[in-house]
Amino acid sequence: MPVYVKIDSGNFGTITQKTGSKDVAGRNSNTTSPLSEDYCLTFDWGYEFHQPHNDSFGAADHSQAALESVVWVKVPMYHSIPALLLNVMAGKDNIKEMDVVEVDRAATGGSNKTTMVSTFKDGIVTDLKLEQGDQRNPDEKGRGHIIVKMKFQDITYDDKVINVSGHLDTTNAS
Repeated sequence: MPVYVKIDSGNFGTITQKTGSKDVAGRNSNTTSPLSEDYCLTFDWGYEFHQPHNDSFGAADHSQAALESVVWVKVPMYHSIPALLLNVMAGKDNIKEMDVVEVDRAATGGSNKTTMVSTFKDGIVTDLKLEQGDQRNPDEKGRGHIIVKMKFQDITYDDKVINVSGHLDTTNAS
């Protein structure tokens, strides 16, 4: 099942704008319901939670420590995504919201069905990695991907396939 992402910043608008359109994504476009052309196909994504702790008492003490999260997405190097993300980082802009949606494609061309939605709010971009394909190889010319790492305050998860949902507020600074 394909996974799509939409990233909205505070000052620069939708980072993934038009990256799901037929002009940009070709056969990987996602203009059918429930998504829009502002949702970009992801190669991979995930998140990690870190529980800081204090070892000074001889045992791990995390009773007062804040829970932190790291979210990452790997997307094609489409359109203006690298420039907009660099502007977000240089301008110390916030990521207002990022939606990650897993879709079960309709086999007959009907409406796609959403099977999982993760919503991340009030975040910052912490790391940006651009990987370009080997330009000497004609099959890789102009290809590449971007890995974006972010921290968010507010995380909501709803997976209809495995019937798991939840909400978490972290203490990540934004």
